[in-house]
Amino acid sequence: MDRYLIHELVSSPNAKILHFRPGFDSRDEFGNRAFSSPLSYTDREGRRVKAAMLVSPQGEKFIRENKGILQDLDKGMREFSEGINKGEFSLLKEEDPKIDLSHSRYLTWIASGGQSRTFILETEVNKYIVKTNVTMSSKYIDFTQPYINEMLQTQKLRKLLKKDLEEAHMDFGRFLFATGYMSCMEYVEGESGEFDMDDTKPVTVIYKKVKEMVRQFQVKRDPLWVNVDVDWTGEDHLLPTANMVKTKDKLVWIDPFMHKDMDNY
Repeated sequence: MDRYLIHELVSSPNAKILHFRPGFDSRDEFGNRAFSSPLSYTDREGRRVKAAMLVSPQGEKFIRENKGILQDLDKGMREFSEGINKGEFSLLKEEDPKIDLSHSRYLTWIASGGQSRTFILETEVNKYIVKTNVTMSSKYIDFTQPYINEMLQTQKLRKLLKKDLEEAHMDFGRFLFATGYMSCMEYVEGESGEFDMDDTKPVTVIYKKVKEMVRQFQVKRDPLWVNVDVDWTGEDHLLPTANMVKTKDKLVWIDPFMHKDMDNY
């Protein structure tokens, strides 16, 4: 099977979780823990990868406080996938499609583009952004591990650029957990669209630093950054409004990275 096609989960006890490097306490440098499966899949680069869920400390708290949330999400995503395949759900209707997950939890489909479908998960007290790979609706799920990679990439650059981000009044989106086909992030309440030009300079400074760091990781052949590019929809002097949210005190760059095929990497 071609490595860019959809891959089936298979039993592979010797496969590893790529890029996750735990310490003596089973957590990595960002405090993440990984919960793995005996199954594995082939990623975009043709590597055999153990299926797993990466959970941040905030994600652990979220799961503890919302008992059964993972099962509810799995059920809701499968219901959406089946409904989309049958034409029962559409973003062209006046209201976005919404599923009652029970326990005062709701899942609303709000967007679809690129590799992801985007949903809002509502609980009794908070909202969250959930993304799934669009191929969940296919016979086999395309487990390309983009979300685990994005979680680790975002955490890495937040750590390295901590001072720069604070000075620019910026942040990246914060992951609660990620698997090969799904991610859950904190919902950012704010506005997107056209921003004041005063915001442009600090944002473009951060963009250029992120771009250079990605380049350096690739020069060092860090496997986490293979075929990764910065997702910047505007020119250097323009703000990329498609994946920025402006809150009262900062700009949040929700999706800084994208996968890009680079045959000569």
